Amino acid sequence: GVPVKLGSIEETETPSTGFCSSLSRNMRVHSAESKVGQVLKISALSFAGLVIFSFFAIGDQIFGDRVELQEHTTFWMALIISWGAYIYFPKISIADNKRL
Repeated sequence: GVPVKLGSIEETETPSTGFCSSLSRNMRVHSAESKVGQVLKISALSFAGLVIFSFFAIGDQIFGDRVELQEHTTFWMALIISWGAYIYFPKISIADNKRL
């Protein structure tokens, strides 16, 4: 068979994860309208992350790499849990924190 270079596939994993985390870190909330926009952006980024890790998991199944499959499945579950926590838990702004 023809050897497949998996390194090029794995090289896209770290930049895509870093891109999603930097986008989510740079978002700021200033009004009620932007809070809705921020929830939509976080949801879109979470969905994009799920799609990316799903493609990696499919590739792991095709090439039989169980360790990477477990890793990508763990990232997939962590992404769902963190998105759920972001949506579920109330937000505390810096102004609210100063009053405490």
